[in-house]
Amino acid sequence: MANTYVSSGQIVSGAAVTSGNFLQVGAGGSSISAVVASGGYEHVFNGGAATATTVMSGGMLDVFNSGVAVAAKVSSGGSELVHLAGVTRGAAVGGTIAVTSQGTAIHTTVSSGGRVLVGPGGSTSGDVILSGGLEMVTPYRNLQPGATASARNVVVSSGGQLTVAEGGTAINVVVSSWQISDGVTLKGGFSVDRGGVSQNTTVASGGFEAVRSNGTALDTVVQSGGHVFTARGGYVSGVIIQSGGDINIWGTAAGVVVSAGGELTQGLFSSVTFAAAGDNSMVVTGADTVIAGTGSVTIDGGTTATTVSGVDANLDFVAASGDATVVGSTGNTTLIGGAGSDLLVGATGSNAIYGGSGAATLVAGTGQSTLVGGSGDTLLMANGTGADLLVAGSGADTVNGLYGTGPNEVFAGAGSDVVALGAGADTFIGGQGVASVIGGASSDVYGFINGYGGGSVIIDGFKSTDKLAFAGYGANPVVSEGVVNGSDLVVLSDGTKIEFEGIGNAFLTHLAKTYQ
Repeated sequence: MANTYVSSGQIVSGAAVTSGNFLQVGAGGSSISAVVASGGYEHVFNGGAATATTVMSGGMLDVFNSGVAVAAKVSSGGSELVHLAGVTRGAAVGGTIAVTSQGTAIHTTVSSGGRVLVGPGGSTSGDVILSGGLEMVTPYRNLQPGATASARNVVVSSGGQLTVAEGGTAINVVVSSWQISDGVTLKGGFSVDRGGVSQNTTVASGGFEAVRSNGTALDTVVQSGGHVFTARGGYVSGVIIQSGGDINIWGTAAGVVVSAGGELTQGLFSSVTFAAAGDNSMVVTGADTVIAGTGSVTIDGGTTATTVSGVDANLDFVAASGDATVVGSTGNTTLIGGAGSDLLVGATGSNAIYGGSGAATLVAGTGQSTLVGGSGDTLLMANGTGADLLVAGSGADTVNGLYGTGPNEVFAGAGSDVVALGAGADTFIGGQGVASVIGGASSDVYGFINGYGGGSVIIDGFKSTDKLAFAGYGANPVVSEGVVNGSDLVVLSDGTKIEFEGIGNAFLTHLAKTYQ
């Protein structure tokens, strides 16, 4: 296509941006399902919006000056630049995303070969780093003294790697996989390098956190099978080593709690200060009720019922096999469910809440929350005005967005899910299972990603103001459409089936003809 400008009130769908050409989406304009080929550019700025853009090898998506990109797919060799108050949400990255100069990336999935580079002034939140993916958080203070870069609520799994350095900060990280290649080099896991800071990290089974010289790790929970290594010159504080977890300290450690069955190894020239037993460091072993005060609290759940409430500061809770009821208050929370029947409720701050293998109810706090279902049947509930991310797990999950007024994102899972969207302008992404979706009160987006979907979605209450977004399907995502039992049934090229309940005509085909 030739150079195209999309201005206020205009919508361009399925644009193909070829080498030497550009698509510019300005204030009030909207681009849906654009494909940016090698040498092509899509610029999103001044409040413009791009949904489900696919960036091919050699292509570029540039998001800046309050532009917004949603559900972009950056293929291997492709690039996305987010800067100058630009925002990208829900991107799937096999290429490279650079986030800098007050740019923000939210809920990015980094797959094999993918890179997220968070530079001076950049920030990310809710990223998931998969096998072979890398996120590096460094503002390059040697070049820009005093600059900052940050990442929050990051999940590192299956050989993915997160690195923070030179003034970079990572908060609320869950890491569960690492390996050593060539017998020496760390590949995967979480590395806190020189000048980097981590806070509120959970090192799960198989996970590894390495704190290098002049790196700092604060408030780390090491679960069974998790490992922490602190090099000479590294500093850790507020570490809790659970049964089966271990830490190897060659630097300096303060406020260390080693639970029964945990292991600490102290190297030469190191310094370790153990935390005194008290109200702020608890290992729950019986059927207990904990009413905490105003201090930061870290609690390990036991094998029988546990209830935690009244926490007026930051709360980290990791459930075990007993039933757990945890209600946050005014701080930030990281809540991880276990094998019991758990009720986990967030607080007014930033919340990261994960279901376990048991039946769980996960309730967002009034601040921004990330809720992730586990392998058990899970109820996930939005709450308050924050922009929540709700990700269904592999069980039979129910996602209730009716109590949240923020613009929420919902990802269907691999099980049989029931989803009710809320009062805000929500985004729903179809999954590999079966999902029944009840539309919300505002203009919602229903997205489908080639490679993530393949399941069936029934939409009840699709409105004329709602939008459909397709990513990774090419120019013709729909292979068939027809009316079955009074409802429009659409089949996509990856086998995904979309049923529009109560719509008795093939309206997608009609729209396609209208806009050709």
